[in-house]
Amino acid sequence: MPAALLRKTFRELEARFGAVSAERQTILGAWRQGEKTYHDELVRMFVDVPANPEHDQFFQNFKEILKSRFQQLELWVTSHDIRVL
Repeated sequence: MPAALLRKTFRELEARFGAVSAERQTILGAWRQGEKTYHDELVRMFVDVPANPEHDQFFQNFKEILKSRFQQLELWVTSHDIRVL
């Protein structure tokens, strides 16, 4: 995965939300579509923001940008409720 594109994505999230985190370890993935197997190096970036429709819409739109940017057929954007103590 091109480092320059990862840095660009990281900077965009930081600019939008004021903070972002990413895992530095390499996570290898493999998945099949039909008869073809794809191999990926997975990267996780985290943004902690309140759940609201504006944020949901941003990430739905950003997902499509990232799929194009990284030339992916699919890309997962997940949301998790957390409690900070």
